[in-house]
Amino acid sequence: MQFTELDITILGLKSNEYSAGDILDKINEKLEIAVGEILYSQLTKQQLTDFLAVLESSPQNANIWLRENIPSYPSAIAAARKSIEHDINQQPNNKSKIDWLFV
Repeated sequence: MQFTELDITILGLKSNEYSAGDILDKINEKLEIAVGEILYSQLTKQQLTDFLAVLESSPQNANIWLRENIPSYPSAIAAARKSIEHDINQQPNNKSKIDWLFV
């Protein structure tokens, strides 16, 4: 469940320096990293090996594999989104939000 343009509008992420597409790409990159960090601690060695094989052979199927093999995948996405939204909302102004996102 990636962030959408509506999400970045609701979060107040506007910039003269970056396009909405750039902001969307960056926030979704942060989401992927955060989900990966959550799941990494939960995967067995075999699951990690299997997942890496999927990534190497057909990366477009990674989300399908995760949904089918890791029951906690949806909750990891939700937790990561909530954490990112919280971090963005902690910033005092729009410039700080953009700076946090692109650092």
